[in-house]
Parts: sequence; C-alpha cells; structure tokens
Amino acid sequence: MLIVKGPLVSVLTNVGSGAANHTFKIEAAASGMAANTQVLDIVQCESFTTDGSGNLDITLSDGMPRVMMAQADAGNVCDGYVKPTTGGTSGSGSGSGSGSGNGAGGLSVGLGAIVVGVMAALTIV
Repeated sequence: MLIVKGPLVSVLTNVGSGAANHTFKIEAAASGMAANTQVLDIVQCESFTTDGSGNLDITLSDGMPRVMMAQADAGNVCDGYVKPTTGGTSGSGSGSGSGSGNGAGGLSVGLGAIVVGVMAALTIV
C-alpha cells in the first residue's frame, strides 16, 4: 500500500517478517518527487535517489515498511547516520548517539493519511 501525506511517502505491506524481498517502482506522478531528488527512508535511515523522471525504485525487505521524504526536508531525523543504498549521499560522521529526545526530528505526522493510487503507483520490478 502506498500512502502519500505531505512530504512523506510510505510503502507498507501485510506480508510480515520473514517475507521475501520485493522491489517496487514508485512513480513520480504518485509521489510528487522531482527528478534526481535525494530521498531518505526515515525508518531505516537509508538514502535513495530518484531517477531522471522522479521515479523511485525501492526494496521492501523482511516485511519492513519504508517511509520516505526528501533528504533536504528530513532535518536531523536520522541524527547524522544515513546508510546509502541506491546512490544518494551518505552521512559519514562518527555518530555520537546522544540524540536530543525530540522524537522524529520534530516531525509530527498523523496516521489518517491520504491513500494515493495504491497499486497503480507501485510497479513490481
């Protein structure tokens, strides 16, 4: 299921842990992402880059969700740690792990999100 709410793009599944990996293409028309945008998965702190058309290829592993937003909008959500996956930039710092106790970088998101083009926006690659 694809959920788009403001700057957040979420991909969720009900397959559960232990599921096989599945790769999806999130089309720019559904996500609103621009071409060559650096994107951050704020759940797993992995970075991605959209292609020249703004489409984003992602893999769901072990049933884990993906919640992405433009890296420029993510602030300190991952506190300096970003694991690169498909291009994008990598935060290389040493990571003190101190945190500031501000949750998700001050980001407040309601779960009553708008579902946009659920399966039409996702293409299994």
